[in-house]
Amino acid sequence: MAIIPLKNTVVMQMSKKLIIIILVFTVTLAVIIGSMLIINYSRENSKNPILKEENGQVKLFRNGNVIAIYDDIVIDILPQKDREALKNGIEIKSEEELMAIIEDYDG
Repeated sequence: MAIIPLKNTVVMQMSKKLIIIILVFTVTLAVIIGSMLIINYSRENSKNPILKEENGQVKLFRNGNVIAIYDDIVIDILPQKDREALKNGIEIKSEEELMAIIEDYDG
């Protein structure tokens, strides 16, 4: 009968646990990244235009194409909340909503 050293058994058990932890982390990360990509894709390809900051400019997108650029809006002076909203993209549901946002940001 062979005697398995306790040290090797403990190392093997720890290795298995580490592999499981890494696997769970990798799958979780893949799900998060996939969800973010799906959300971004669906926003950019929605029926409604998206107002978004790109390269320091506020632009209006429809189906991923730029349909307007608002040069008068200075992003650096906007409150952090508004800069974050523009970074993520704001779905515009009406012309009135767009005009209100532009007027608010243009100050």
